[in-house]
Amino acid sequence: MSTGTVKRIIRERGFGFISAEDGREIFFHRTELQDIEFDDIGEGDQLEFTIVKGKKGPQAIGVKKPSDQEASDQEPSDQEASDQEPSDQEDSDKED
Repeated sequence: MSTGTVKRIIRERGFGFISAEDGREIFFHRTELQDIEFDDIGEGDQLEFTIVKGKKGPQAIGVKKPSDQEASDQEPSDQEASDQEPSDQEDSDKED
């Protein structure tokens, strides 16, 4: 999997370009985004992707935020939330 930085976005047409670590400019289409909305990315954002040969040159598929960035962007899971708040079951046990 390759990584790079969003170089340019053409929102009205639904695509953009990533500056890959090796210096190449890689095309990506909004339909190739995984677990991220097109409107939620901007120039300078880091992305992970796979490079394939497209009609006009290299193209990114399976585009997503890097794994370490995904974890920091997510809300706490239900399990984490339940670890922080006592459950109703625990409260009812105390009343008996």
